[in-house]
Amino acid sequence: MSDDARYDRQRRIPGWAQAPLSAATVLVAGAGAIGNEVLKNLALLGVGQLVIVDMDVIERSNLSRTLLFREADLGVSKALAAARAVRQLNPAVRVTALDGDLRFVLGLGRLHACTLALGCLDSQGARSFLSQLCQLAGTPLLDAGMWAMGSEVRAFLDAEGPCFDCTLTSDERSDLWLRYSCSSGFRVDDATGPMPTTISTTAIIGGLMAQEVARLLQGQQVANGTALVYNGQAGRDERQ
Repeated sequence: MSDDARYDRQRRIPGWAQAPLSAATVLVAGAGAIGNEVLKNLALLGVGQLVIVDMDVIERSNLSRTLLFREADLGVSKALAAARAVRQLNPAVRVTALDGDLRFVLGLGRLHACTLALGCLDSQGARSFLSQLCQLAGTPLLDAGMWAMGSEVRAFLDAEGPCFDCTLTSDERSDLWLRYSCSSGFRVDDATGPMPTTISTTAIIGGLMAQEVARLLQGQQVANGTALVYNGQAGRDERQ
């Protein structure tokens, strides 16, 4: 069956162009909860090539928020398991998995070859590092952040415009490399336990991020540095 048939419904959208998606290489940094949703969406949209970076292994607490992972994947690299699942979702998508810390496995050359980078990371330090790397490589970045009942996507499109570090407070800068993983890692106060969240919040931010990817790849205007925020308490999206 042809790709025309596979993507028939989205091709029916007025002004939709499938070719830029098929030709794109998108880096997804972080294959946890948000990364799972984003990877699933991009694979089904027909993005031609995905590069997945993650240094963690799958834990049981991941299974309530990660569509791509199964019980049999416990203890397996998130990057490798996500890549395998994406290939099953859409065999036409070319997938590269980088199992390791993005500071050490992601070089400027590989990043420069990407059409777009997506940050789905669980530490401010990793988000800051990816932002700086994207500025050096000249690669547009979409960065996602999430909390218990809300989330945001923010675009950093060029080296001359806003960057992730511009959004940080002085306290956040001092705690850059503390991790806020939903399952493990370092936290400001370990007594507080893992960050609370739900799959519904994750699914919404993953959908918003994929929608922004599709808009960017098709040449539509996306506000540089402005956050697209989902407020789960109020039940609405807003720009900030």
